[in-house]
Amino acid sequence: MCLHCAESLEYRPTQGDVVPFWKRLNDFFKYPFQSGPMALLGLAILSSLVFPPGLLAVLAGVFIVLLQIKYGFNVIASMTEGDFRAPSLPATISEAGYVVVIKQFAIVIFMLMATLGVSAELSPVIGLPLGVFFFLVLPMSTILLASEGSLRTALNPVILVTSIYRIGWPYLLVYLYLLMMFSCSAAFGQMMFEYVGVGAARVITSASGYYFALVMYSLMGYMIYQYRHELQVGSPLETISIEEAASGEDPRVHVLLQKGEYLRAMDLLVNDWKNHDRPLAMIEKYVKIVRFSGTWEHLRACLVPLLAKLLEAESTQMMPRMLRDLLAALPDVEINNTTLALQVAGAVRERNDSKLAARLLKNQHKLTKDPSLQRKSIGMLAEILETDLQQPVIAAKYRALSEKISPRPAADDGGLALLD
Repeated sequence: MCLHCAESLEYRPTQGDVVPFWKRLNDFFKYPFQSGPMALLGLAILSSLVFPPGLLAVLAGVFIVLLQIKYGFNVIASMTEGDFRAPSLPATISEAGYVVVIKQFAIVIFMLMATLGVSAELSPVIGLPLGVFFFLVLPMSTILLASEGSLRTALNPVILVTSIYRIGWPYLLVYLYLLMMFSCSAAFGQMMFEYVGVGAARVITSASGYYFALVMYSLMGYMIYQYRHELQVGSPLETISIEEAASGEDPRVHVLLQKGEYLRAMDLLVNDWKNHDRPLAMIEKYVKIVRFSGTWEHLRACLVPLLAKLLEAESTQMMPRMLRDLLAALPDVEINNTTLALQVAGAVRERNDSKLAARLLKNQHKLTKDPSLQRKSIGMLAEILETDLQQPVIAAKYRALSEKISPRPAADDGGLALLD
């Protein structure tokens, strides 16, 4: 809503500085190693071991396959928002919407029957290109079905071709990755059947196929997130509502967001939350804009005061995801205040993300010249490594380094380093 003429403003997305998918391949391959995917894998293995061959085993297998496909669609939907946290398995089991799995099978059957029908009724010369077309657009059709839930949209050739055209060559790159992963899964399965028993091979092949499928689902979803501006999908910034009287936020922020001037809007928000006793709503809005526009450098510049405000407000629930997203975009980010870094690491650790806490502390002894802070940071890091991450050898090396710290301030080029 324009503050001058009271007319509605149209939202027009602009290209954000999102980390390209080809720079996050490691994250996609780590994606299945979260609690939700691992629980589903365990459920699949357990069902194959519990039920003897027969009708119950078949019914259990069908249920697991349907659940895996449904879970994969939830992965795509989640990744289209840039969220690398895997969906909850209990929520996937209990929620409605299994009809989307039936729609997926219907799409594949329709494409196959259309290709065979055209080849038989008209000519294989026409049927072959049609089959190639269906083969190329199938991933986009799956993505549209997962995000829109509409069979008509997922089968609309105009929408499919337009979406692929707007993404461009990266779609073909993703397609190449999908073919490579499918080939790897098939080759691995064939090798297992040759070198181990049939029973073990079935379990191992099923697990590897499920793993590669989740990697493919997450990659497809993230592709839509990366190119959401071209496709004009995703959460629009109109959802970032403003209640100026309640929050103390500058009313110009909303106008700037509608005009796509994100940096100016973020500057105003930073000024607002720095000088406000209840900054949480403004900080959440600020971080949401950062994620939407990909302006991670802006967050890097404001990281220390932002974290200090969150600690002051005793609102640390958003810290882990925000810091992980920031490190994914800018891996060299550090908290340039060791006292604050110790507090943030402690808060993150309390929220059961010890690995992130260790990353935040890893270089703090190099960033401060205060010997007591150096010892504290190394001590906390060693404790996390030994107690939480079960890495006593590395923890011992850090403790040995701590013992070498002189009580005098470190040299100007200071910072200690851990040498193997």
